[in-house]
Amino acid sequence: MDVEKYSKQRFESSDAASARELADGLQDDVVKEIHDAVYEAFLKVIEALNDRGHKLTPYEEIRPGDLSFRDEPVEGQWCLRLACDVVISAGYSDMRTADEIEAEIMKGSN
Repeated sequence: MDVEKYSKQRFESSDAASARELADGLQDDVVKEIHDAVYEAFLKVIEALNDRGHKLTPYEEIRPGDLSFRDEPVEGQWCLRLACDVVISAGYSDMRTADEIEAEIMKGSN
């Protein structure tokens, strides 16, 4: 992962929209960075469950941050479902105060 592009200097020299884009990129890159470790650990659990009688297989495309398995003995009828959703959250301050940001969030939830 190229952490240089997420330096403090890059964030500080950005306007609010650019800082948001940088933070979004950081979130995506961190999920990609940790995906292999999360996937490996999750597969160990899947294998252990399958060793105990389940037949869990992926049922959606495996993507960084989104792992979904299910035991579907008959098409359309599944038994156990096990999924792992990884959420990485990043942000950087902008010109708004905390009160302004909270007011914006509350306005959006109405």
